Amino acid sequence: MVMKLNKRFNWIDVEDDVRLYALSLGICFRKIPMDERRSMYCLPVTLFPTPIERSIFQRAQNLQPPINQLIHNISINHQFLEQSLLKLPDEFVVKLFNIYETVMKEGYAASHQLGIFRSDYMIDKHRNLKQVEVNTISSGFCALTEQVTKLHRYTLKHYQGLSDDQIDQHITTNDSLDRVAQSLIDAHRLYPNADSAAILFVVQENESNIMDQKMIEWKLKPYVQIYRRSFCQLDNGIISLGPNKQLLLTLDHDNDRMQIEISVVYFRTAYSSNCFRHENSWKLRLLLEKSRAIKCPSIQLQLAGFKQFQPMLSDRTIFDRFCCHPNADQLFNTYVKFWNISQSSRDMVVKNPSGFVLKSNQEGGGNNVFGEQIIDKLDGMLNNNENNNDAHFLMEFIQQKPIESLLILKQLPSNTLSNTVPYHSVDSELGIYGSILIETNGNNIVSNQNAGHLLRSKIYGEKEAGVVSGAGILDTPFLV
Repeated sequence: MVMKLNKRFNWIDVEDDVRLYALSLGICFRKIPMDERRSMYCLPVTLFPTPIERSIFQRAQNLQPPINQLIHNISINHQFLEQSLLKLPDEFVVKLFNIYETVMKEGYAASHQLGIFRSDYMIDKHRNLKQVEVNTISSGFCALTEQVTKLHRYTLKHYQGLSDDQIDQHITTNDSLDRVAQSLIDAHRLYPNADSAAILFVVQENESNIMDQKMIEWKLKPYVQIYRRSFCQLDNGIISLGPNKQLLLTLDHDNDRMQIEISVVYFRTAYSSNCFRHENSWKLRLLLEKSRAIKCPSIQLQLAGFKQFQPMLSDRTIFDRFCCHPNADQLFNTYVKFWNISQSSRDMVVKNPSGFVLKSNQEGGGNNVFGEQIIDKLDGMLNNNENNNDAHFLMEFIQQKPIESLLILKQLPSNTLSNTVPYHSVDSELGIYGSILIETNGNNIVSNQNAGHLLRSKIYGEKEAGVVSGAGILDTPFLV
């Protein structure tokens, strides 16, 4: 099923209209560097939503609670975390693990921990749902994806002529922003001094994806005060621990200093080594974790989300140790094949380079290697005795069936004056958000639920679907 633009519409006018409507909904990035920070540009979007089989979409939703539980089960198994992660020649992982061990030995001060996750899938050419990865920290676009759904309701009505009732049959409600915000509020209300406390967003310097974060902030503000700070802004005693490990944020207004207690720390950074460039970032990360504030995520939930666990969980014996949900078989069937780095796996890649992805344990996008480049990378790892084989693994490349789509790309096309309708072949990646709220001591699960969805498309042949990196295009499932 391909949605075509009726010939009575002028493409240039349509593109301009949709860009402006997207901007009105906040579907935009802030320009960086700082001298352009007040300038915004429209994010790439599809003109119309992309068809997804309803049964596949529902299956992905049903799998999110057991995935949340699976991540939690891994996070509380100290021996498994230690054996799995400390063998990695990765300084970033080691530093995070050291924080985890320090806090565990001292005793957890926080009464609860919150996870806001996103599981990403592709639908292969045989119409099977296949998991790409699970993100356990700074899972982005939960706010903007809800806005894209609104955008596509507009384009379906005005450029496809569908009625509201017809649209409702195919476009499911996407309340990811509401659900993520509610998860943070629920965590905040469990904090002992919630009435006088605030939520702290720990963010990157010069954040371009600002609207996705601000929409969560605006949703929360009627209920709780929000503060945004980078690691640099938290340094020099601005964040500190009180006598009972309260997390105290110092505010300075016209030389009048005061401290406010923090109930929840929501990380929208700290997912890769690039997030720790400020000289005291690691000390600050430890201080935050030591506090009694509820962390989203806690250090153990972040560790449990490392890609290193993907190939391990594809072993059914290991998988069954951590997942005993009624949907366990369905979840396990979403896993693809994985291989360790060896001469035999290198020989396998040589025969079919397009059938594999070389994945790194690093987060943040742009770390995967594809095609012929895998061979060069493997040769360097195997022949030069590089001590980072365990930090990489081979994953089966998920072959998808492309579909035609109309795209509103980030920059205006070079043929701006042309009225040619630019159809592109695209494939898509479906993300399902989930949240889990857990008692730290006793590990009782307070809540475990879905939290909305995200669809990102990319031009067929592009390897990465990251919107921040420039290849991903925000989309909406059109359920058929």
